[in-house]
Amino acid sequence: MLKNHLTGQSLYAWAALAVLLIITLLLIRGEKSVPDVVPESAPEQEFSGERAFSHLEYLSNHQRWVGASGHAYAREYIVAELEKMGLEPEVQHTTGVHKLGGVRSADVQNIVVKIPGSRSTGGIALMSHYDSVMHSYGAGDAAAGVSAIMETARAITAGEPLENDIFLLITDSEETGLIGAEAFLSEHRWADEIDIILNLEGRGVNGKAHLFRSVGENPGPLLKEVASHIPEAAATSVTNFVLDVLPFETDLSNFQGAGYTGLDIAFVEGFKYYHTSEDVAERMDPRSIQHLGYYGLGLVQGLGNADLMEIQGGDRTYFNFPLLGIVHYSTNADMFLAILSVLLVMGGMIYGFIVRKIRPARVLIGLAIYLGVLVLLTAIGFLIYLGLSRAIGDIQWYWLAGPENNAFYLLAVFGMVIALFTGGYYLLSRKLTTPELAFGPLLLLAVAALILVFGMPGTAYPLYWPAIFGALLVFWWIRKPEPSHIDWLIIFASALPAMLLIIPLIYAAEVVLAVRGMVILTVLLMILLGFLIPQLITIAQILRWKLPAGFAILGVIGLSGAWMTSGFSAETPRPNSVNYVADLTEERAFWFSGDPETDGWSEQYLGSEPERKQFTELGFDHFAHPLINGLTGEYFVNDAPVISGYEPEVEILEDTNTENGRSFALQIQPAPDAHITELFIPGSEQHPELLYIDNRELEAVDPLYPDQPYQNPNYFLRYHGNP
Repeated sequence: MLKNHLTGQSLYAWAALAVLLIITLLLIRGEKSVPDVVPESAPEQEFSGERAFSHLEYLSNHQRWVGASGHAYAREYIVAELEKMGLEPEVQHTTGVHKLGGVRSADVQNIVVKIPGSRSTGGIALMSHYDSVMHSYGAGDAAAGVSAIMETARAITAGEPLENDIFLLITDSEETGLIGAEAFLSEHRWADEIDIILNLEGRGVNGKAHLFRSVGENPGPLLKEVASHIPEAAATSVTNFVLDVLPFETDLSNFQGAGYTGLDIAFVEGFKYYHTSEDVAERMDPRSIQHLGYYGLGLVQGLGNADLMEIQGGDRTYFNFPLLGIVHYSTNADMFLAILSVLLVMGGMIYGFIVRKIRPARVLIGLAIYLGVLVLLTAIGFLIYLGLSRAIGDIQWYWLAGPENNAFYLLAVFGMVIALFTGGYYLLSRKLTTPELAFGPLLLLAVAALILVFGMPGTAYPLYWPAIFGALLVFWWIRKPEPSHIDWLIIFASALPAMLLIIPLIYAAEVVLAVRGMVILTVLLMILLGFLIPQLITIAQILRWKLPAGFAILGVIGLSGAWMTSGFSAETPRPNSVNYVADLTEERAFWFSGDPETDGWSEQYLGSEPERKQFTELGFDHFAHPLINGLTGEYFVNDAPVISGYEPEVEILEDTNTENGRSFALQIQPAPDAHITELFIPGSEQHPELLYIDNRELEAVDPLYPDQPYQNPNYFLRYHGNP
C-alpha cells in the first residue's frame, strides 16, 4: 500500500485532485454541450436548425390543445408547408379511442405523408405530435419535434430519392392520452407498411437530444446507425429500462405494444417550463432542434437505402464513452461481464488472504462500514437539502422540476457529503489498509451488478466496468510493495471508468429529477465514491484534513450561492397556479391551489387568508381530472361563483337488463366551449364488461397496462375536443 512516507509528495496529491475535478467538469460540460445551429443559408440537403425554428415560431404562436382555434391553425400550416415541398399530406380524421387509465376519446386529425422509395424494402416513419396541453404553447412539447420533421422532409426532397419508403406521422391528441397514434395504428392503411418508428419529442426547452428509449426485437441496427451518423449523440440503456417500468408514455408506446421497432428521442432540459404557459418560442433553444434534426435526417438517410428485411439485432446495452461515442453490445454480454467482475474481486481478495496482505475479518468490516456510510450520508444529504428548501423556499414551488439555481443546491449537498466521506475514510485508513477498505465495497457493487443483470437488463454496466478495473487496481496494489512515482498514473487511470460512466448518470438524474430526487442523486454519488476509495485515501493520506476541508468549502459556496441567487423575476417567474372546480348538481364551486403560499396574484381568487384543506373534504372524490385525482395533500381553498352553461346534453338511447347485466347507450353532446367532457361510473366493481364508442368495441384490457386494466379507482370516459 502507499505509506505515510509519501506525504512529501503533496504536489502529486494536489495534481491528482485537480485532475479528478477537471475530469468531472469536462464530463458535465460534455453533457451540456449542444451542436451549433446550422444557418438558413446552408445547402438544401442539410438540416438547418434556423429553418426549422421558423416553423416552431409559427406553431407556438397559439395554444394547440385539441379543439382550440390554434390547433386548427397549426394543422393548416403544417399541411400547407408540406404541400410547398411537393408532398401530398393527407389528414386522417376520425374519432380516436384509447384505453389509458380509463377510456379516452377525441376528435383526431392526424397528418400523414408517404414519400415513396425507389426500391423499397420497408418503411421508416418520423413521428411527433402537434397538439399541446391546455394553457401551454407547446414550443418544446412538441412543436420542436414537428418542426424538425418538416425540415427533415425538406432536406429529403432536396436530395436523391431514397430506396425505402419514408413516412411522416404528425399525430394529434398525444397529450390527451396517445389517442392519435392509436387511431393511426388501428385504422390507417399505411400502418402495416411501417417497420421502424423514430419519435421526436421534447420534455423541456433546451439541452442535447437523448436517445432515451429503444423498443422492438431488433433495435441493434438502429443503435449502430445512431453511433455512426449522429453528431454528439447521447444514449444510455439505463433510461430504456427505467421508462419500461415507470408510467411515462409517448406515442411510441402504442407502437411498442404492437411489436414495432423504434426509438424515442428528446431533449429534456428546462423541464420547469414543460406543460406550462412558459413553454414558448422565446425560451426554446434552436440548438436542441438542430440536434433533433441530426437524429431525424441522419437516421432516415442511413436507413433509407438499407435492406430493412435483413436487419437483425436484439436487446442492447449502450452508453456514451468519450472519444468512442456510443458503445453498444448485446445484453447477453452483461452476464459474462458481471460474473467476471465478481470473480476478479473475489480473486483479488483470495490472493490478498494468501499473501497475508489483507485479513478476511477486516474486509467484512470495510464492507459494513461502507454500507453504514452509504445509508448515513444519503440521509445527511437529504436533510441538508430539506433544510435548504425550508430556509430558502424556492424549491417548494416546483412539483417535479427545480429552480434555476439547482447547481448550487447540488454543490451544497455533494460538497458536504464528500467532505464527510473523505474525512471519515482518512481516519479509517489509520486502522485498516486501503485494500481492506476497498475490497468490501467492490464486492458489494459487483454483486449488485450481477443482480441487476437478471432483473434490470441494460442497467448493470455502470457497476461491473468500474468493479473490473477497481479489482485489477487493488490486486496490483497488493502485489507491488514499493509503488514508484509513475504508479500515480496507474492509480488514477483506474478511476476513469467509474467517473466516465457514473457522472453522466448523476447529471442525467439531476436534469430529470432535479434536486427533489436528492436521495437518488446521493446514492449515485455514494456508488461513485465507493469505487474511488483507493484514490481518495491516497490523496487524503498526503493532504490529510485539507482534502475534506476543501470539499466542505465547496459545500459552503453552494449554500451561499443557493441563498444569493434565490427568488423570482420576470426571467424566472414564480410557477404558481389557481384552479377552479364546480359541482353544477349541488350548485357549488371552489377556487383551490396547491402552492406553498399565496401571493398578490393568487389572492385575487383565494382571498388574503384562505383555508387549507384536504381536497377530499370538499366532497369531490369522484372528480378524475389528472390534476386532482390521486392527490392527497392540502390545498388553499376559497368559495367561487358557480359558472353554468358548460353542461353536456345527455340522451339515454337504450337502457335494458340482459342475461349478462345491464346494457345502456348514451348520446352525449358536449357544450360548445368544453374542451374535456367526462363520464364517470364510480366504484371499481362497476367497470363495464364491454364498451362501444361510435360503434367501435374496445378491448377489455388496456394494451399498455395489461396487468392493470384500470389505473383510476373511478372508471371514466374522457372526450377531448369541441363537437
